[in-house]
Amino acid sequence: MARCRLREGKPAAALAAAEIAFRLDPDREQNSLLVATLAERLGNVERARRLLDGLVVRRADSSSAWRAVLDLAGRT
Repeated sequence: MARCRLREGKPAAALAAAEIAFRLDPDREQNSLLVATLAERLGNVERARRLLDGLVVRRADSSSAWRAVLDLAGRT
């Protein structure tokens, strides 16, 4: 649902949908990555950083999580 809303050009609605998915399954890596991406896109860089920091704590072996942390650091 979140990705559909994003394709429709509705990033706030996409974030709301992604938040629901995240609350339902916070351990799913893709949920954290999507919420962090959308939060950053909507200007909430600190929230994105906190989500990604939490993700790398939970999944220290995830190259996707670490890449997202490094990418965010490079953009901010």
